[in-house]
Amino acid sequence: STSTEHPTNTAVRPFWKALYDYRADVVVTGHGHISAVWEKLDPYGTRSTRGIKAFEAGAGGRSHHTLAPFDDRIEGTKRFNDAFAVLRLELHPGSYSYRFVTPAGDRFADSRPCV
Repeated sequence: STSTEHPTNTAVRPFWKALYDYRADVVVTGHGHISAVWEKLDPYGTRSTRGIKAFEAGAGGRSHHTLAPFDDRIEGTKRFNDAFAVLRLELHPGSYSYRFVTPAGDRFADSRPCV
């Protein structure tokens, strides 16, 4: 997460390493009250063509968390905390598509092949 309420927690790295080793395509989290899409990352947070695409779908209703300072080296990652949103994730054979749906319309929509 990149919210100030839930900073990075290295205790979950073994879990991410196992997902990476077994070639997970997508992971969805939701505890932080922000919306974010992360480009494919390895277990150490480095962009990787073999990495895991991650979504943080935590802006569903109660409040928004403040965005923490962000590591701009992870290019292509997008996030927002200025609107409530629902993640619409569609899984297809060999691909997936996603969009964050807000009351004002879609933010961050794309389609990708699975690994």
